[in-house]
Amino acid sequence: MTEAKRLRAKAQHLRKHLLQQQEMLDASLAANGTDDPIRHVTGRSSLEQAIESTNEMIRSIDRILHEEVPAPIVTSVRGFSRLRVGA
Repeated sequence: MTEAKRLRAKAQHLRKHLLQQQEMLDASLAANGTDDPIRHVTGRSSLEQAIESTNEMIRSIDRILHEEVPAPIVTSVRGFSRLRVGA
């Protein structure tokens, strides 16, 4: 689970960076009086699409982090035991 938490922190950092870049781009476009050509055609900028993909990644990681880990099952046959995770 620590790997998932590390990946979630990286994704959050990426989202913050993308949001900052989006703000800078919007300010630059407004200062120049131009539009984002991709946003003009698709309705969303490439940065907005990247932000949404990152949000989905974070939601997926959150689902993984909140899943219950099944308790191990211990079985015994003729004095020998076996540990199985999940069933």
